[in-house]
Amino acid sequence: YSGAVKGFKIVRVGYYRFFVMTIYNRHPPTIRPFIISVDEDIEDSFLLKSAFAAADLAVDLQSYHSLAELEAYLNCDDNSKIRLPKIVIVDMRFPGVMANQTIVTLKAHPSCRRIPIIMLSGMDDPQAINEFYDIGGSAFIKKPTSLENWKMIVTILWEYWFVVTTLST
Repeated sequence: YSGAVKGFKIVRVGYYRFFVMTIYNRHPPTIRPFIISVDEDIEDSFLLKSAFAAADLAVDLQSYHSLAELEAYLNCDDNSKIRLPKIVIVDMRFPGVMANQTIVTLKAHPSCRRIPIIMLSGMDDPQAINEFYDIGGSAFIKKPTSLENWKMIVTILWEYWFVVTTLST
């Protein structure tokens, strides 16, 4: 939109190049956005949390390590105690479960239908990625391999989902 971009820079992450824009007519959120991460790999969950902290981005990140944990949270007896996330970040594969089942579970929950779901995975199976988009996934991102690249990815995620876009309330 006209006049929104103050400037931009090209950032290289591995073989990829990203245009990172500095937006000045939208302000960062005044509260810490709540994000749910679903990844069976505890180290990757730690890297994600560390990347947000290292990039100095204010988020409230809750990590779950199985679909059962996420379902238990969403199916709490007292729905008033459920804090809905602004976005959900999922890995593609869990032992015995594909992330697509996680997405179906989230999209079936009445309160979660409009929540963006971002796939952050080391896998890059084109068929699985297409299925992810077919059932309502919002974005697919290949997992970075270094903390510096993790920082870049979470910064781009944060700027896009919490500064550039307007999410459902």
